[in-house]
Amino acid sequence: MENTIFPQVVDPSPLRMEPLIVAGDPNPSNPLQTDSPAQRIDPNLPTSSYAGVGSLTITGPGGSEFLCSGTAISPRHVLTAAHCLDIEGEDGIIDVSPEAVTFNLNAQGASAPSLPITASALNVFDIGIDRYAGFLNSIQNDLAIVTLSEPLPQNIPVYELSREPLSLNSLITLVGYGTTGNGVARHFQGTSHPTVKRVGQNRVDDAQFFAASV
Repeated sequence: MENTIFPQVVDPSPLRMEPLIVAGDPNPSNPLQTDSPAQRIDPNLPTSSYAGVGSLTITGPGGSEFLCSGTAISPRHVLTAAHCLDIEGEDGIIDVSPEAVTFNLNAQGASAPSLPITASALNVFDIGIDRYAGFLNSIQNDLAIVTLSEPLPQNIPVYELSREPLSLNSLITLVGYGTTGNGVARHFQGTSHPTVKRVGQNRVDDAQFFAASV
């Protein structure tokens, strides 16, 4: 296997990052308008290809609640972003207890979180000298594993981690919970909800940066 060397540190300071999936042009007179935020909402049914992607509700030390996305990679393990657990200080240290993290599966088409499962253990990326050091220090290694207190139901899909390198112009599918909007006004505050899962696609325009960041 060929090894590709990427920069050890990716400085996030010059970058603008927003957790969102935007779609469409709000101008109704646009003849090319074929998309909208409403069309990007997953039906949250067991037949969905993304039924194993759920929301993570996290209660911080001060009682504030946070919303993140998680993907089932085994019946007991969920992959998420490490910064979701590093709430205070952005120093790469987990600031919440497992009991404060709940994985919500919305595979029933319900309007409220269904099949909530509390975490039993939390781990951020830490392998030798490679570790998550906090989102303000570097966007590399922003990975965490949430171990669930009980296994997922058998009808919930789990996803195998991709081992293939991303190439330029690769089509990637983005699935998760967060704000939405359109391609003109960008994201709308207050549009995130733990039961509303959105799906979008984009193409990789910088394969080296993407690989170094995840």
